[in-house]
Amino acid sequence: MKYVFHTGKCMLLLILSIYHPSDNVLKAQSKTDTAYYKIRNSYIEDKTNMINVSSFIRNPNNAVQYNSSYLLELNPNDPNQLGIRLQHKWLGIELAFSPRTTQLKNRGNTDYFGLHLFSYGRKMAFDAYYLSYTGYHLTNYKEFDTLKTAGVFPTYPSMNTNNWGGSFTYIFNHKKFSLRSSYFSNEIQKKSAGSFTVNIAYNNFSFSNPGSIVPSEVRKLFNPSAVINMGRFQSVSLIPSYNHTLVAWQRFFFTIGLGVGPMVQFISLTKMTTDDDEFITGISVRGNGRIAFGYNGKRFYLTVAGASDNFNYDMGQQRRISSLISESRITVGFRLGASGTLKKGSELLDYIPIRYN
Repeated sequence: MKYVFHTGKCMLLLILSIYHPSDNVLKAQSKTDTAYYKIRNSYIEDKTNMINVSSFIRNPNNAVQYNSSYLLELNPNDPNQLGIRLQHKWLGIELAFSPRTTQLKNRGNTDYFGLHLFSYGRKMAFDAYYLSYTGYHLTNYKEFDTLKTAGVFPTYPSMNTNNWGGSFTYIFNHKKFSLRSSYFSNEIQKKSAGSFTVNIAYNNFSFSNPGSIVPSEVRKLFNPSAVINMGRFQSVSLIPSYNHTLVAWQRFFFTIGLGVGPMVQFISLTKMTTDDDEFITGISVRGNGRIAFGYNGKRFYLTVAGASDNFNYDMGQQRRISSLISESRITVGFRLGASGTLKKGSELLDYIPIRYN
């Protein structure tokens, strides 16, 4: 879903009572807005007033990478999800279904719950999320001789991870560049353009496992301080990034965005080898990236997209753990005009004090 709450009427009246702009100021503002939209409309075509119906195949993932002399790659058994999305003006609804029978064999079972609230406007974007996974397996077990001979994925059926947080993104060149075009298809980027962005985020990641996340068969390869079975990791990060969309024939597009920046971290660890908890603070690095390509026509659109966010926590003593939140998605959609009963429903949305901007 997408929500942007407009300032309430009481606050609006208060502002008007404090500052009432003169006619000259209003005229100057009107000219500025006209010039802004004249440029923007030559680069971006707005489709938010159309009813946007799409179906998709989505593969989410919340992987954990633990590095302490040796690398352990832990992944949930995430199957593909089938879903539909409806978008119109400020409102968006998405439903997805993924039966357990589609999970890969010999990798254990995973129970998953996810909630994502977001709002992407012309200038700013807001994200809030909650992800919970139970059930992981060791993907790179063949790199260890004692595990390779068994020929099966070591599983962590009781390992649980929780990931929640939120972020704010500001798009500097919003006059010419649209993020919504590539990832939500409610705008069309007609000309190639790019923009620097800045992202401020809070992340709260935790994991727990009855035994250590280091398998007993290879535990002797690891330092005793690395044998942990529970941890909580919090961070505040600031990431500058650059996003660019290449457009061909005003319909075909390719978008890529990359960013990296500092992350202030607060860590609490529980180890199997001692009863004392360990608390760590410091500065580490967070990086993210996204990519999308496809066709964005007047009515029909097809998009292949992927995104990855790497929260990289440094625990000292040659220990590092990364929470990788990622997804890939193929979307096929169609835009409809609002007419008849649909038009009446569309008009009702204009009375709700929420702004899609």
